[in-house]
Amino acid sequence: MIASVTAASQGKSVVLLHPGLFIGGMTSSGLGLTDFGNTHVIGGRSRQFYRDVGKHYRRDEEWLFEPHGASKVFDQYLQLSGVQLELRQFVGRAVVEHRRLREIVMLSGLRVRAKCFIDATYEGDLMALSGVTYTVGREPNSAYGETIMACRCATNISSVLTSILMSNRENRHPACFRSSTNQTPRPKAQAITAFRVEKQMLCYWLDRRLARNDKIS
Repeated sequence: MIASVTAASQGKSVVLLHPGLFIGGMTSSGLGLTDFGNTHVIGGRSRQFYRDVGKHYRRDEEWLFEPHGASKVFDQYLQLSGVQLELRQFVGRAVVEHRRLREIVMLSGLRVRAKCFIDATYEGDLMALSGVTYTVGREPNSAYGETIMACRCATNISSVLTSILMSNRENRHPACFRSSTNQTPRPKAQAITAFRVEKQMLCYWLDRRLARNDKIS
């Protein structure tokens, strides 16, 4: 959605094809607890979105929001940009001429011919139908010399870290949810923040150890 608005702001004629009933993906479907870490490294249209969501809640910016708040912002973006939105559209066929994608035909019968196509879906069906080469999963570090790239393990690290952090309990409260053993539990917002910070620190430590092929005991 942001790609279409950006293209329109540069004077391009844009058609946005979406299989659902409303736009926004996970952001407008309930994933409103932003997993950000350091907000200072977030800029561009992403940062502007959080500022515009903040206006909905009468704040400078907002990182925790409801689906309808995100949808309202996205709808405003489309209205101001002039992007043509077509909902409930599923790609059926790709027309490739001289190794270039020229046209796509939707299952509804809609045909779209353009100079440039962006496949911003989760599945990447348009890329596959167009014959674009792709890799399932991640390439090894040796492919592009990315020695500190994110690591992919057989075990879901996020789940493991959550289990580690939640395992140290006292009175059914995770340890990270309490200021100390002699104090009352932290407020919910502070507890969630503390949990996320500790989890991110562990993620960083694991990534560094795995990048060096260290054994983790």
